[in-house]
Amino acid sequence: MSAQSAHSERDDWNASFAERIIRDLNVIFDRDPNIVEFAIIPVECKLQNKCPVFAIEHRLALESWCVQHVFTYVYKRIIDSRVHRQKLAKDTLKDWTKIILLINPDLTLAWNLRKELVNSNSISIHDELKLSELILTRKAKSPDNFTHRQFLLKKLLNANEVNESVVSNELRVSLDAASRYQRNYYAWAHRIWVLQHLTNSVNVSIM
Repeated sequence: MSAQSAHSERDDWNASFAERIIRDLNVIFDRDPNIVEFAIIPVECKLQNKCPVFAIEHRLALESWCVQHVFTYVYKRIIDSRVHRQKLAKDTLKDWTKIILLINPDLTLAWNLRKELVNSNSISIHDELKLSELILTRKAKSPDNFTHRQFLLKKLLNANEVNESVVSNELRVSLDAASRYQRNYYAWAHRIWVLQHLTNSVNVSIM
């Protein structure tokens, strides 16, 4: 077998493997829309025929050895689609950006693609806030994530859909994120933003 052929087979295996993990993750999200926590479990090597995706009691985890495979596969295909001006199906884009942001929430491109999906009504604002909160359970100091939440909240504000429940939830989310890290500037700054922009029109107790 030539080196080129071996390289092609390895690429095919990596693609097939990454796609299977993405499918497994999507099945879990479809079955349980109330996932409340995401984690990456440190595991150095793959065990034969063992699925690296776990879901227990509304908590989702991915073994660390497979993370780079999945991230590289998704990121490369998103970049390729933009370089070659190929329009991805919205469902594909929704799945890919969700998974890549769970792995690395500091990828501004993926957040911007999610904003486009929200603006086209392909994703509901409330579902997007839930995903953002899920991502914060693993990475609570992501400035792009808090910027995205403010984008979503501004849309609710412009539509006159900010109520006591929305504000109370946002104060809780910011406090939860702040409690995960000492000196979490981004969480506290977001909390101040909420108090300045959203509390004028609702009656809510400050937690």
